[in-house]
Amino acid sequence: VAKPTFLPRIRDLADELGVILIFDEVQTSRLGYRALHGELGIRPDMVTLGKYLGGGASFGAFGGKASIMDRFDPARANSLSHSGTFNNNVLSMAAGLAGFTKVLTEEASRKVNATGDWLRSEMNAALERHAVAATVLGQGSLMNLHFVEGVVETPAQLKERDVRWLELWHVEMLLRGFYVAPRGLLSLSLPFGEVEAKGFLEAFSDFLAVHRSLLPTRTQLNR
Repeated sequence: VAKPTFLPRIRDLADELGVILIFDEVQTSRLGYRALHGELGIRPDMVTLGKYLGGGASFGAFGGKASIMDRFDPARANSLSHSGTFNNNVLSMAAGLAGFTKVLTEEASRKVNATGDWLRSEMNAALERHAVAATVLGQGSLMNLHFVEGVVETPAQLKERDVRWLELWHVEMLLRGFYVAPRGLLSLSLPFGEVEAKGFLEAFSDFLAVHRSLLPTRTQLNR
């Protein structure tokens, strides 16, 4: 997670240089009911959205300042073209509307992100108990397992020493009934609650116990 001063400074720099600031919130919009920029109190000029907002259907959206969005009005002279295979797809639009009006509430957003924070903390505690050289980084309902040790301060530290550890974790969690991305990414969905979180943590702890001899220790990574 970036330092709290990072994104506000980007906003300031964009204003100083007179450039359009676009926040890609295709994933991070799940971190708050008003997306991450709303949680941080930062207003970008444009925002892109997608993925889960379509409820599994192909979905993508962008919005921003009226001075920019007005340029996409086809009734205007010299308007900007906006073509796309799934533009105005009926299924995607219906799913998105239902999601925004009936499913994604402020309470639901807070709950799933609080669950993610709890799960990430418990996973790191399990890694410490089993003396595995790894860490789970992230925020709210987004997190990622990395087989690195110590405090992570730069992206360069996140280069996995051996991709087979993540491949093993991916397959073993599937066998335990949970899907994790092969690169270690976890994205919790809204139905993922306390019961699912505890079940996931139990499966994760079992994975660590069963494969302890194969997973890296701090001593191994320091060599």
